[in-house]
Amino acid sequence: MDKNILIIGAPRCGKTSLSRRINKELGYSVISLDDIVSGFEEYKEMKIGHDMDDYEVSKKFSMFLKRYLLELAENSNFYSGVKFVIEGTHIDLDYLLPFKNMEKYEIIGLTYNDVDKDTMYNNIKKYDTEDEWTYYLSD
Repeated sequence: MDKNILIIGAPRCGKTSLSRRINKELGYSVISLDDIVSGFEEYKEMKIGHDMDDYEVSKKFSMFLKRYLLELAENSNFYSGVKFVIEGTHIDLDYLLPFKNMEKYEIIGLTYNDVDKDTMYNNIKKYDTEDEWTYYLSD
């Protein structure tokens, strides 16, 4: 495959597991957007963080993400064969898709079927690891 991969989806739907498998089997470098959002939390004035309104965070984060994805698709690494799998939840496709170089991305969306909020919460608590940003949050 000659494209970067963008994996989007709900929390705990398998984005990280899939990106790690792509890394292992195809050699793609993994970029976690959750880690980048965590970095933005240091700058409170930007109002980008995990505990904020997802819709608003996605809108604000998309301005950064658009430029970041363009850089990954235009830099010399892309043309020399280094590919990335980028995974996360804070992605506004309505904002990103119209921009140039998005054709250099394969976009994969993951979701759940028929999962209510209680089941989702229980799954988060059951499968949460120290790698997840929710691990250190109280109930």
